[in-house]
Amino acid sequence: MQFPLRTLKDADLTNKRVVLRVDFNVPITNGKVTNDRRIREAVPTIRHLLSKGAKITLLSHLGRPKGRDDSLSLRPVADELSKLLGVRVILIDEINEKTSEKIAQLGPREIALLENIRFHEGEEKNDPELSKLLSNLGDIFVSDAFGTAHRAHSSTTGISDHLPSYAGFLMEKELNFLHSLLRDIKRPYVVVLGGSKVSDKTALIEKFIEVADTVIVGGALANSFLKAKGFEIGSSKFDSVEIANEILKKDRLNKILLPEDVVVLGKYGEKASTEDVSELKLENAIFDIGAKSATRFSDTIRKAKTVVFNGPLGLAEDERFKAGTIAVCKAIKSVDGIKVACGGDTAAFVENNGLSDCFSYISTGGGAFLEALEGKELPGIKNLVVQ
Repeated sequence: MQFPLRTLKDADLTNKRVVLRVDFNVPITNGKVTNDRRIREAVPTIRHLLSKGAKITLLSHLGRPKGRDDSLSLRPVADELSKLLGVRVILIDEINEKTSEKIAQLGPREIALLENIRFHEGEEKNDPELSKLLSNLGDIFVSDAFGTAHRAHSSTTGISDHLPSYAGFLMEKELNFLHSLLRDIKRPYVVVLGGSKVSDKTALIEKFIEVADTVIVGGALANSFLKAKGFEIGSSKFDSVEIANEILKKDRLNKILLPEDVVVLGKYGEKASTEDVSELKLENAIFDIGAKSATRFSDTIRKAKTVVFNGPLGLAEDERFKAGTIAVCKAIKSVDGIKVACGGDTAAFVENNGLSDCFSYISTGGGAFLEALEGKELPGIKNLVVQ
């Protein structure tokens, strides 16, 4: 973890044009933000910039659009942020030579939010032309998007090659916590992982096999491992048996803990039932961990001194399939030590189900937090470090 950081206290912000990268990748249903935590977390930095008379242009992505996709417009985010701040948030659709003029015309109680930055093909390629266009919108760049710090994109790293760059309050808080955690991890150290694709988390799981004492795996992520171990998983979603096999070979100390029973549905979607993993039928599909697995996982968790939770462990947006994740969260609450939840979906689940008090820290980042724990440098903080 690189330190020290250039922070807002080091910046002359008075009446400056500030381009602020935030992470407003929030859940939206029927045109309404359904969990505004990531937006709320950015408010202290925005208020501070406003207090200095800064003219603010916000950058964010939403989802993974392939070109322009109006269902992933930031319009609902602009409306939500306007309510939270009590100022007018102007959504600006295009980035071109006239964008700076539009921003210059904003009043003291107005801020600009550029439309979903991933509508632009160059964003994820860290395109130099897009980076330069973005840098033309400000005198200073402030990054408060910890959740995207592991991405080398135009709005996270490219722009910072052109402008003096500083960490916002949220970025500073997240990195300070990570720094203190990595400096002295208390043991037993337990990692709880959900998700779907083992191919996305190969290096991460292999690293945790090295550094953690137990790696609990649930969700669709566990299905690849169960299948690799020879269990029938029916019509359940899974990713790569080959990769799961390679990981299991490296797990010489048997640190990976998998479900022993699961909640399933048959092909006709009848009432959910619980089955041992050794008794699954071809027509079954797995949607949650079962009660025995939740108890076994919880017993391991309660002995821990450090827990990192990146779930959920089932299709937790469905009321029928969230009991396992709730049971694990309640076990984490009893841990006498550091208890971290990380990731947007994880944080939303925790908050929406009244489980925030189960954790001593809830990070806004999933991939960024986990990659930092893995020991990787985060490209999004490279230009925020004092040289």
